Amino acid sequence: MLVALGAVAVVPAAGQARTSAMQITSCGQTVTTDAVLAQDLVCAGDGIVVGASEITIGLKGFVLRGDGGAGDFGIDNSAGFDEVTILNGVLRNFENGVAGFNDADSMTISNVVASGNTAAGFTVDGDGAFIEFATAAGNGSHGIEVDGDRAFVEDSHAEGNGSQGIDITGEQAQITSSTAAGNAGGGISVAGGEAFVTTSTAAGNGSDGISVQGEKAKLKTSTGSGNGEDGIAVVGGLASIQSSTATGNDSYGMSVDGNKAKVKTSTAAGNSGGGIHVDGDAPAVAGNRADGNGFDGGVSDNSGLGILAEGFATSPIGTNKARGNDDPAECAPASLC
Repeated sequence: MLVALGAVAVVPAAGQARTSAMQITSCGQTVTTDAVLAQDLVCAGDGIVVGASEITIGLKGFVLRGDGGAGDFGIDNSAGFDEVTILNGVLRNFENGVAGFNDADSMTISNVVASGNTAAGFTVDGDGAFIEFATAAGNGSHGIEVDGDRAFVEDSHAEGNGSQGIDITGEQAQITSSTAAGNAGGGISVAGGEAFVTTSTAAGNGSDGISVQGEKAKLKTSTGSGNGEDGIAVVGGLASIQSSTATGNDSYGMSVDGNKAKVKTSTAAGNSGGGIHVDGDAPAVAGNRADGNGFDGGVSDNSGLGILAEGFATSPIGTNKARGNDDPAECAPASLC
């Protein structure tokens, strides 16, 4: 994980700027061809302005630093140019670190730190965004924000931001091997059909740890722990949670709302509201473990089940293990454990 706000190690990446690329030597420079930053810069306005599609901007491990001015962007692609790639550096103290607006499709951000920006670290409005090895920390609102279909975020981190950590709205979004911790709002949030979150972690966020909404939404091998609301929350028909863990959250460990949902081989333990809650018809809840849930503030009131399924006409199927939950019934219906 990248944490330093100084030089950032350059890593190989697809589309890396050529060594003969244009040199960026002053703030607010508009680039229309491949370009590289030549030095650290402190800017009173924009850092770099994108002026053409299909270009690569290599920050070369340097720092672009703003003065917090409204409407100032570290990388300004507010004109919405497509296929812009941003590589290897630090963007801090602007309004947004990266601003890709007006259908800026197929933007790529790789090995970039965005920190201390007054609004978002990275914000992209456009389809096909690809964000990897990125860190968004200590920004005033969102860490990573994407509004567009087919967004892909991997090996990225959002920590200590003033609102959501990672927030994607759009069809077929994927988040993999990423973390969101200590954000004031939710950790990881995806809204769109067939959204997929895998091998990701959300811890200590102010609301839901991982929230996925959409028909056929899937969450696999992920963890939500110590969050202010649900650890993992999934909404949508045919949604599924598999091989995931939720511990120590202030509401449910896992909450699923939708028909024909599946929750399998997952663990919920020590959550204040209850372990696993499924609301919808004909769910499959099987091979899960739910232990020690329902003790809000460490107090027993004989409520708070390990596993609760409700709102169904066709009964849920599956067997699970539930022990030591505050409600002695452990599961409802009882057939689930």
